Amino acid sequence: MTDRPRRAIRAGRIQVRFFVKRGIERTPTRQLARAPAPLCVSTPEATVFDLIRYAAGIGGIERAAETIFPLLPLLRARELRRVLEAEHEPAVAQRLGFVMEAGGAKRLAQTVHDWLPEKAARVPLSPLRGDRNNIPVVERWKILNNSSELRS
Repeated sequence: MTDRPRRAIRAGRIQVRFFVKRGIERTPTRQLARAPAPLCVSTPEATVFDLIRYAAGIGGIERAAETIFPLLPLLRARELRRVLEAEHEPAVAQRLGFVMEAGGAKRLAQTVHDWLPEKAARVPLSPLRGDRNNIPVVERWKILNNSSELRS
């Protein structure tokens, strides 16, 4: 994540793409332990939020979920709440809560659910094209579940 556009960089066969994030200074961070130089990285809670936010750019909601599931044991409810307050994006939070619940993290999902506004709008799990009529709705999250892989 960067606060301004940057070109992708290559390191051998690996290409690193940067995502521009407005308000990046609000993202909770921590010092990376045992790094050879001082390095700030986002907290696990901020990382999972951003994975959902930028899911379309990293291969879809399923790819984001498969990255999030192993991180779930590292997440703390209080820090998650801090990220939700800092970012204040209900649609992203709805998707995140749904993914957390699908991953079995019911307590963390409840933290997200408790934060959501009472009257949340229905949002697609993944960006939609075309007809919205035959997509199942997960009422708890107000999610149009257009993923064939994720179920809560």
